[in-house]
Amino acid sequence: MKRLFPYLIVLILATAFTGEEQDFEGQLKAADSYWLARKYKKAEKEYSDLILSQATPREYRSLVYLRLAELQLQTGKKKDCLKTLDEMKLALSRIREHHLMRMEELRLLANNQAPVYKTPLPIHGRVAATIYVSQRSQEGGDGSEKNPFNSIEEAVTHVCKNSSLYGKGTIEILLNDDHYIFQNTINFTERDQKKISNPVIIRSVNPKNKTQIDGGIMLRSLKTETDPQILALLPEHSRGKVLVAELKDYGIRIPDLEMGGTISKRLKVTNYSGFGELPKKRDVHHASLPVPQLFYDGTMLPMARWPNENDTSIVLERFHSPRAEQWNMETDVWLHGYWGYQFFDCFNKFKSYSKESGIKLEAPYSYDIDESMIRKGYYESRWTAWNLLSEMDEPGEWKISVPDGKIWILPPEDFDPAKCVLSVKTGPVFFADHFDNLTFKDLSFTNLRGDGIIANSSNRINIINCEFKDLSGVSIQVFGGYDHLIHSCLIEGMGRGGIEMAGGELDRLVSSGAIIENCIFRDISRLERTYTQAIWASGVGTKIQHCLFEDMPSTAVRIEGNDMLLQFNEFTRCVYESNDQGAFETYMNYLYRGNVVRWNYFHELGGPEIERGAGVRLDDLISGFCIDGNIFRRSSSGIFGAISINRGIDNVVENNIIIDCNAGISVWEDSKEKWSEELRRYNNGYTFNQEKSFLRDSYWLQRYPEIDGIINSEPSANFFIDNAFINTKIKYIRELTLSDPLNDREINDNHVDETLIKYKKYLVPWHPIPLGEIGVY
Repeated sequence: MKRLFPYLIVLILATAFTGEEQDFEGQLKAADSYWLARKYKKAEKEYSDLILSQATPREYRSLVYLRLAELQLQTGKKKDCLKTLDEMKLALSRIREHHLMRMEELRLLANNQAPVYKTPLPIHGRVAATIYVSQRSQEGGDGSEKNPFNSIEEAVTHVCKNSSLYGKGTIEILLNDDHYIFQNTINFTERDQKKISNPVIIRSVNPKNKTQIDGGIMLRSLKTETDPQILALLPEHSRGKVLVAELKDYGIRIPDLEMGGTISKRLKVTNYSGFGELPKKRDVHHASLPVPQLFYDGTMLPMARWPNENDTSIVLERFHSPRAEQWNMETDVWLHGYWGYQFFDCFNKFKSYSKESGIKLEAPYSYDIDESMIRKGYYESRWTAWNLLSEMDEPGEWKISVPDGKIWILPPEDFDPAKCVLSVKTGPVFFADHFDNLTFKDLSFTNLRGDGIIANSSNRINIINCEFKDLSGVSIQVFGGYDHLIHSCLIEGMGRGGIEMAGGELDRLVSSGAIIENCIFRDISRLERTYTQAIWASGVGTKIQHCLFEDMPSTAVRIEGNDMLLQFNEFTRCVYESNDQGAFETYMNYLYRGNVVRWNYFHELGGPEIERGAGVRLDDLISGFCIDGNIFRRSSSGIFGAISINRGIDNVVENNIIIDCNAGISVWEDSKEKWSEELRRYNNGYTFNQEKSFLRDSYWLQRYPEIDGIINSEPSANFFIDNAFINTKIKYIRELTLSDPLNDREINDNHVDETLIKYKKYLVPWHPIPLGEIGVY
């Protein structure tokens, strides 16, 4: 009670007027003050009066109903709580999604049932057949425990041929080896599905000792480089120390080295079909490039580069340095940079250097933003040169030359070649196409060029307790289908992204049923730094919960679609390199509706070099989101607040606790002319099929009545309700002309604890946040 005393005094002072003289906010604060003073009957009457009052704005009626129901539950009046919830459902034609969720939770609690916030793992039941695989076995095995098959491919082929012999139940393919050498993609096709009606699970024999599926080779036979031409290129202090390996000695041929990036014109379009009518990015979905990487003792080694630290910002045409004359004598030299805009990165291939014209790039290149487009907040190009013998000046740096078929390394101290691994095999390891009921469990994927698992137009793909480490592409891609579960996985050290998930049915808003839960994502976007998120979710109904996202240069989670839920996640050390981003982000579609971001912990985001960095970023016209009950600590950079809304409307930002931030909420509001112009340009938003009209679809209008007539309307308000600003310098960046915040709390506290659970002291009883549930378990 002592910690709420200052807040209680403020609320009591706010009740000094008669009921007729008070505005809605004053009446709400009066009711709240009675609750804090434990005058529960008075509080209950005040909330009931507000519900009956015609002066209570329509937008806030569900808020008052929930306060009343919450009070009745907490004071043991469970029947009254249920009655209030029933009345709320009948009285309100439109209840926002986060309030609907809380209604269901209160209903459970009032019926003496606990809400379930964790997804149980699937139980496979009866096992119809168990087939063993070991690469240590002889060829010609029969799949028994004593005489296993030599490869997973053999086991899959055997299952297809003999599926008619199995009764009902799961077919298990068990991997015996600690280490499994990956060779070629293992396919599960529509043809296989016609033969196999049983669920199939591929897993390690021992869950605590996962089989490592490895696409790398050890470079045991490195030799000291003695070629005079190579020695002449090397920095003087590196000569005599650099080691070289001939790839042909290991039976390796890498046909080309192509580096990508968000705006690269070298990227290939994926050939996966069967998505159905899903949100599609206007810049089509790209396949991963099979980039080789070098690892030493489990740590990725950097390609030899210049500069060694940070980037240079010299425009290529003005770059004049004698060091670049040596770059002309090398192969496979690439420049990585942010070419103009500081939220798009890309690799471009170096072509030549001259004193007269500076650096030229090899076509196709993405360097077409002229100086006239560089405006305040966007710097000139930042770039580094990669894969250079002439810049191999720090231990651990390496270079590959595809034309020469060689790699070079300046070895670390006490170098052991047996610990040096080059990723050579191209993923994915598994590809499922129109194949249902497939589970991967207790497996480890490592040292791959490209991706780990891809599923296309398949249902019930389960990936459980798997590890994905040091892949140059994406760990998991699941396109289309329903009821997928990715649970308790570790995804670390991805060259591109973590999970890409697309599913559901947009026309009738049928949920995909997809769940991503209890996963750890760490060190994502090593090679392609922007728009390669830990999770990219598209479609309808994906749920992301109890995950940890840490160490990402840009965005961690991006959603493009409807009715998605992001809850109980922790985000830390994200958005530390790229500008104009949020740890969670979505972009440019006012029809993304029904999405809820609640009960997440965002902290230690951005940094002093970031001019535009946020915890939650709703960018360009995003409307109708619910941002509820999140904790933000040190999560704003530059001119962005912890929550950033750019020109969207009808977003509810409720009960968030914003601590030690430069700014709480940044809002850019549109003029009527600009709003209508943008909406007419994209009839169905930036990412939806422009030939359909969801705005005239009766089903959509019933589900989201607020979109009726939106194109010809004026921009309307966002709703900022019950948010707490603790040691936050600025509550709102830019003047709010359309929106009036309701019930802000401002608190100064010189002793803010660093422990999440200790933030309980900032909670109010009408907005409980289950702090103990946040994060992985």
